[in-house]
Amino acid sequence: MPYYIRLIVKLLIIIITLILFYKKLIKKNSSRKEKENSHTIEDEKKLRKKPSSPLLIGIYKGEGRILIVPCVRHIGGFYVNSHNTLSIDYFSDNQLIGQSIIDVIKYIKNSPEDVSTPYDREKNPVWKENTKYKSKTSFYKNNHRVNIQIFEDGTYDVYSLYRYDDGYGGVAKKITLPSNATKEEIGSAIIDVFDYVEKYGNVSTKEFKKNIQLLNNSIVTFNIPSDTHFVDSEDFGAMEIYQGYSYIVNETSDSSAEIFLGMAAELDCNLQSDNIKDIWQGFDGKAEYFEVNDVNFGIFKLKVEFKNKNIHRISFFLRIDENELLECGLQVHQPNRRKKLDEKLVKIFEDFALSCKR
Repeated sequence: MPYYIRLIVKLLIIIITLILFYKKLIKKNSSRKEKENSHTIEDEKKLRKKPSSPLLIGIYKGEGRILIVPCVRHIGGFYVNSHNTLSIDYFSDNQLIGQSIIDVIKYIKNSPEDVSTPYDREKNPVWKENTKYKSKTSFYKNNHRVNIQIFEDGTYDVYSLYRYDDGYGGVAKKITLPSNATKEEIGSAIIDVFDYVEKYGNVSTKEFKKNIQLLNNSIVTFNIPSDTHFVDSEDFGAMEIYQGYSYIVNETSDSSAEIFLGMAAELDCNLQSDNIKDIWQGFDGKAEYFEVNDVNFGIFKLKVEFKNKNIHRISFFLRIDENELLECGLQVHQPNRRKKLDEKLVKIFEDFALSCKR
């Protein structure tokens, strides 16, 4: 072969190699930027939904009265229910209900710090205010519950909670109001969500099911988590989540754990063990324990478990098609500090995953 032909062939090989390397580099950088941007957007949404000075009001309706319970700052830095409750007539009009909420908000903003001990709060819980019932179970059966959360920008979330056999949990109906909502609008929203939960909100945890629609329009049905500490968090403000639940020990604490159904978008449909481990470590730090197993667990075919001192993650996966992976996941925060809770939540999560049907 003539020298100049050999030289041309070598040059072509070098050019092709450089082009392939450049494409791979662009794809890698693009993928990393997408993950960084996605993580930043999700964090911003979480921050936006979490007020810097949380204002929370609980409202019970039953026994011929509406009981309004403000949540105030404790000297320890957290928030607790206040015994300075406000009770108004069961049939109060929207104006009076709305004005009562405005008065309670003013009280919360100017309230001295609470100094009660855990023993005080256990011995004399706020739900016993203005009720004839002696047990929680009897109280729950005869009182519906609505929460109002006021965010940093002044907007309101007014939402009723489903009433279960042993407590409240899961958002039944929610109305968001602007910061300039009138007394009439506030009162009307409260009555609206109460009306809904009084009509549809008495459910047995074992019987209550929900469903989601996947990208391919198929339906997945599931039971809501059985523990009433799980709060319906909708999609956590993230587009890839179909349904999420946060484990809230009390009304003003951060989530201890989450259960969710969503698209495993960050895996890019790649269920290779190394790929999952690398991506999860990028989010949650170095794994102290990591295991991947093929399973036949309800509708799911793969189980992945990841653990370090910051998080315990378990996910079940089902490949829907070439473009979508369905992930059923559990995340427990600070598992080493919550060993008993971690064990309990794993069992609840497994029951949740097994309840998923297509």
